[in-house]
Amino acid sequence: MKSEALSQFTDIHYTITALFIFLVLFVGLTLWAYRKSGKALYEKMGEMPILEDLKDGRQ
Repeated sequence: MKSEALSQFTDIHYTITALFIFLVLFVGLTLWAYRKSGKALYEKMGEMPILEDLKDGRQ
């Protein structure tokens, strides 16, 4: 079944193009997520559940 499915991909250009697009997007999103300017936002978002509990009077 696997070889039958792979036999349908005779044009390797589409496969390489899709792989390249995936890798570029993956690397781009990873770099964007770990950028220095996002640190303040991530810290603020990480404190939100604690601040909500304090606001509601729960501990």
